[in-house]
Amino acid sequence: MTAIADTLNREEVIGKNGSVKLTEACSGKYIGLYFSGVWCPPCRDFTCSLKRFYENFHDKIEIIFISWDYDVEDFNDYYEDMPWLALPYSDRETKERLCRQYDVIGTPRLVILRDDGSIVSLNARKQIIADTESVPRQLGIRHCQRQKSSQLDRSPISHSK
Repeated sequence: MTAIADTLNREEVIGKNGSVKLTEACSGKYIGLYFSGVWCPPCRDFTCSLKRFYENFHDKIEIIFISWDYDVEDFNDYYEDMPWLALPYSDRETKERLCRQYDVIGTPRLVILRDDGSIVSLNARKQIIADTESVPRQLGIRHCQRQKSSQLDRSPISHSK
């Protein structure tokens, strides 16, 4: 088992085309545990920003959605627009354990882990919103053009390797 499989206590999660093996999807990447729910307006707003971040840096990071939705229908509707992986909605036990483990008491929350399971950030949401360079720098991206905060919701982060 990989560190993320140990953390989630499972070998597979949900992908866009069915089950995905964590060892294949997450090997050599940072892992973002994204705690969010469709009922939460700040979550929906941050999901849009996180999608742009993920599209630019998906080769360095894999996001796993941990739902705080009230029912599986809301989970399915919300996850439909997400490009990343998800913990199955039915696995409430793992969701609760992860919330305790990473001190998640509200949403949205993005916890970033190294592939060995060690913590990079317990609240990367603040870093992504406040400083478009800090998280890419931590993920080993050599150059990231800084954008004004007013541009964050309108254009993707440009980068070169």
